[in-house]
Amino acid sequence: TSILKNITGGFKLLFSQNLKSLVPLALNLEIPNNLRKGSYIFLQNIITDMMIGLGRFDIILEFIDSVNKLGYKPGIITLNPIILNDLLKSNKDSKLLTELIVCFNINKEGFNVFPSKESVEDFIKSQPKYKLMAMSIFASGAANIPQSIDYIKTLKLDYVVFGTSNLTNVKSNLDLLKNNSI
Repeated sequence: TSILKNITGGFKLLFSQNLKSLVPLALNLEIPNNLRKGSYIFLQNIITDMMIGLGRFDIILEFIDSVNKLGYKPGIITLNPIILNDLLKSNKDSKLLTELIVCFNINKEGFNVFPSKESVEDFIKSQPKYKLMAMSIFASGAANIPQSIDYIKTLKLDYVVFGTSNLTNVKSNLDLLKNNSI
C-alpha cells in the first residue's frame, strides 16, 4: 500500500503541479518504516526558510498537518524565528501547533542569530503557543562553554540541542546544564 500511495502521490503532483502535494509524498518516502509513532519529524531550515522567502507558508502548514496525520509530531528548524512566528500567529488553527517544536539559533555572542540577539530574546519572552528549541548555543565553537550555558539557562526554552567533538565534552556540557546555580 505504501508503494501505491507513493505512485498516486507522484501522479497527483505531476498532474496538478501543486507543490503542497509534494509534502505527503516526501514524508512517505523519507520516514523510516520502523520510526515509532509520536516521534518528531523536522523540516530543515533550508526548506523552511526557502518556503518563507517564496511566500509559500501553505507548504509549511501542509508539513505540520501531514506529520500530525501520520501520527508523528512536527518540528521546524529556521534561521528566521521572528518571521516564522508571525506566520504561525496568523494561522487560525491553533490546534495544529499543539505539538510543534520550532528550533532556531540563539547564543550569548549573537552569532548567526537573526535578525538580532535582542529580537530573538524578545520572541522567546513572548511565550509562543509551541515549544522552543535552541541550537548553535556555543556559537559554532567560538564561545566560552560555561558562559554560553549560563546564558542559555536564563531563557525560557523547552529544549536545547548542541554539537560536541567527543563524549567527555558531552558529559561536561550536560553537567553544566544540570547545575542549577543560576
